[in-house]
Amino acid sequence: MQEVHRQAEFQEFQGTSDKFSGKVRVQILFGPNQWRNFSGGIVHFSPKARSAWHTHPAGQTLLVTEGVIYTGTADGKVSVAHKGDVISCPPGVKHWHGAGTHTSGAHLALTGDKNGENVKWLEKVSDTEYNKAINSLKPAKNAFNPFANSPLKNDSHMYHTFNHFAMQEAFKTSGLSVPEYSQILLASLVALGSVPAYTGALESALEHQVSPVAVQEILYQAIPYVGFARVQDFLETTNHVFQTRGIHLDSQKGLLHTQRAQRGLAIQKEIFGQVIDHMNANAPKDEAHIYQFLSANCFGDYYTRKGLDLHFRELLTFVYLLSLGGADSQLKAHVQGNINMGNNRHKLISVVTALIPVIGYPKALNALKAIDTAIPEHKE
Repeated sequence: MQEVHRQAEFQEFQGTSDKFSGKVRVQILFGPNQWRNFSGGIVHFSPKARSAWHTHPAGQTLLVTEGVIYTGTADGKVSVAHKGDVISCPPGVKHWHGAGTHTSGAHLALTGDKNGENVKWLEKVSDTEYNKAINSLKPAKNAFNPFANSPLKNDSHMYHTFNHFAMQEAFKTSGLSVPEYSQILLASLVALGSVPAYTGALESALEHQVSPVAVQEILYQAIPYVGFARVQDFLETTNHVFQTRGIHLDSQKGLLHTQRAQRGLAIQKEIFGQVIDHMNANAPKDEAHIYQFLSANCFGDYYTRKGLDLHFRELLTFVYLLSLGGADSQLKAHVQGNINMGNNRHKLISVVTALIPVIGYPKALNALKAIDTAIPEHKE
């Protein structure tokens, strides 16, 4: 007679610290019985989580069910398996398995049983061992170029012309670091509404030290400045790229609703000073709620999130506004906000310089005018 075991019956627990490193969730599906000489379970690994070294007296077979799973053996060999791949481990082989540094993963484990034993746990995998294993599988990075897949490649001469200006002149003249430029470029492309260019820049950014959390925060902070309608396509594109790469980010808990307005107002004052009190006090009564939204929603809901520091968030806002165009008064206000946050004239001009290839000269010159108004050039 067959039996059906319901999901509600499965035992689930967190992996213990003596057998796992990081956050690991184990779900037991079934054990051995009179006719079955193996057990089954699903193991979920958060980024950087992994098992300790161990062996199986009767071997083990793993089916990757989510994301990416890394596995290494005592002889130094390391392998990576994606969703749908199968890992076969013979009896007695010392090994470990787990997730990547920025990617989560899960596998169904079918583990043989021999004389009532299915695993022998050994020492934990050190951070040094883990990092060495992960890094050994990383392909050599391509030369940094977020425009490498531009459709301009159909015209080799024009591609060379654009690429030389964008990378050899504008980017190099700006003096920005690769991660900093990558994030600024992503923010600008969101404001410009350019999903195809964003997709190429996102792939490049993830390969050049930009964290998935930073990418997520760039998109979220764009919502109060360019509107959700424009950001939605970028969220969908990013989710697809993350899923393809096995990247999973936990949801970040925000402020309590009762704290948003107060904390948001405090951040506004930190960026803009006491002028905020004057602005709120002089707002027409029928508009007062909009200024309250600005404090609680724009600054309380978004600027307080983790993943980007305050001075870089204010720099991103400058990028959103100069890329949107048509928001001159807000652009000038946020130039001053950037000065207050330590982003000086040189930094702001560097950002404009780097973005000229994607925003065009009218928006670049408009941004320079806003900078010159707030911070005149110091002439010797």
